[in-house]
Amino acid sequence: MKLILHLYCIIAFSVVFHELGHLLAAVVLHVKVEKIHIGTGNAWVHWRKIEISPLIFSAYVVFEEKKLYSISKKGILLMGLSGAAVNLLFLAMGIFLLRGMDAIFCTGTQFALLVVNLLPFENTDMGRMIRLGSKE
Repeated sequence: MKLILHLYCIIAFSVVFHELGHLLAAVVLHVKVEKIHIGTGNAWVHWRKIEISPLIFSAYVVFEEKKLYSISKKGILLMGLSGAAVNLLFLAMGIFLLRGMDAIFCTGTQFALLVVNLLPFENTDMGRMIRLGSKE
């Protein structure tokens, strides 16, 4: 049970910090954040623009559509890759600073998040970059 809780905490930490990467890019680009949803399913906690569900296996940030479609292609690239950059940073930290099961869990989680978000599907970071980048 302790191992499962440990793995859950690493996944939750990774997902939240991935989304914080996108939030930081939004602040730099002056894109308004409408909602932050952390977790899978219905939110149990609502606070300002933040919703939190108990199963933290996914998360997403909703940005103001009008502003999102007005940023440059470089801005779109920054917004899309900022979460992956956080995963790369934590992947490197896991490789060089951790040992044993912590290293395996941390690097595996970071690698999985990185790969999934770089797949060109509709609800991934890459899919959103493609959709926004192909705007007129």
